[in-house]
Amino acid sequence: LDREIPIAAVRASPFARLLARPNMAALVAYCGSGRLGPDLLALADGHGVADRELSQSYIVNLDVWDADDANWRWWQVSRRGINLVVRLDFTARHDVAYREFLRPGRTRPFVCFAHPGNRGGSNTLAWARVDLDLDTGEALIEEVQSDWVRFAADFHDRVKTSGQAVLNGRKIPLQRVEAYMRLILAPHVTLWREAVMAAALRVIVEDIGIRKVFMHTPESGVRLKNIVGSAPPRSLYADLPRKFCFGKAQAIPRFLERADPRRMSALGRKAPLDMWCLDLVPLRA
Repeated sequence: LDREIPIAAVRASPFARLLARPNMAALVAYCGSGRLGPDLLALADGHGVADRELSQSYIVNLDVWDADDANWRWWQVSRRGINLVVRLDFTARHDVAYREFLRPGRTRPFVCFAHPGNRGGSNTLAWARVDLDLDTGEALIEEVQSDWVRFAADFHDRVKTSGQAVLNGRKIPLQRVEAYMRLILAPHVTLWREAVMAAALRVIVEDIGIRKVFMHTPESGVRLKNIVGSAPPRSLYADLPRKFCFGKAQAIPRFLERADPRRMSALGRKAPLDMWCLDLVPLRA
């Protein structure tokens, strides 16, 4: 929002579900004017969160995903070029506890070095990869992922199966692994999807100024990004967009059509290319 609008207008819009969230419901209940604006929305951040563990701080950093070469189809992008990466990094609160519990030394067991991530500072919890075009005023969220959560879960499973944990060549008491997973990482496992999505949308909308945002469905991601083998978790591309009021659209970003009209036309003839779309333009009218 860049101005005040009646709450009734929000209730009648695709964004009505947001008013039911605890932070918004509490503010709306005490909003005497019956209108919502930027100042009131700013107060909603972190308001009404009963469980302190569900209110975490993260560091938002930017990175790039370079697929601007002849082998771009191998990089799981919808077109050749460079993607913006919105990275969600842990704060010292997590990283200090992580080192105390697991004592990894110089190893980084929950990092995929082929993916975006902080190489020299705070560890990276999750990241979102975004393609965008300032000329068309559109953005496409290509991917959201947490290597840290996935690798930590795999490590935990191996430890439970084998009955022993080894990092940096040293055995770690199993109780330390359990404590890290249950006491330190668990809140982040719950939050990371919505947290990285919120961070990506803030960068796209508030910092860059793009107000029409697309996101892949499970089907469009596999087809457009040339994914072979295991597909990403469906929930990331089926449930997560709905939480942020994306709606299904029988359309794709114009910049994809312009980049390779023949390919887009051929894919569309085989089956409809539906995507999720969040159109914020009407809220400015």
